[in-house]
Amino acid sequence: MPVASTVLLNRLLARGKFRHAQVLMELAELGSVQRAADAMGMTQSSVTQSLAYLEQLLEVPLFHRHARGVRPTEACLDLLPV
Repeated sequence: MPVASTVLLNRLLARGKFRHAQVLMELAELGSVQRAADAMGMTQSSVTQSLAYLEQLLEVPLFHRHARGVRPTEACLDLLPV
């Protein structure tokens, strides 16, 4: 059963940080962990850790990983406009 975007937003606001929202948006826009890290002045490892924290916090996968980068899941696409 899909989780409502308002539930995801409430979880993010309760325990997330602004940096986590930035990581989410950069990954969705750029489609690559390395490009998002470069754009934010972070290491690839720290972006990956932030994404893992977000997915654990929200209890839902946010991106499909593939050899050429990442692609947002339905849950991520629902959360982005909010």
